[in-house]
Amino acid sequence: MDYFISPTHRRGSATEHKSIWCITSDDEVNCFKLSVQHGWVSDTTGWGLHIIYNNIRRLGYNLRNDDLRIAKFIDKNTSGTWHGYPADYVYNKQDCPSDNVLKDWVRKNFINKAGMLRIKQGKKGDL
Repeated sequence: MDYFISPTHRRGSATEHKSIWCITSDDEVNCFKLSVQHGWVSDTTGWGLHIIYNNIRRLGYNLRNDDLRIAKFIDKNTSGTWHGYPADYVYNKQDCPSDNVLKDWVRKNFINKAGMLRIKQGKKGDL
């Protein structure tokens, strides 16, 4: 799998109406690699977390300047070249991770069950 850093989600060259990464490009790539290692990537969609010392950290922000802590990775053309962006599950239902991924995050103690329910319901709050 190849990974492409999309400038449309980077400060300075971001496209209007796009979420913005606040982590480095290297951290973005590492987030994708972690997603692959944990099996949070399937077919053309994947989900990631920016984890430091076993805690989920902010990886981006939306147009309202809300913290975003989940990444969405896509292989839009099924070409094997992926790119990602900070997912905004509160305002974009398609940015909600699959049940399998959320349950794995709970099993691995990255989030608790209440956090999983907030994500599934599209509600703000700590993960």
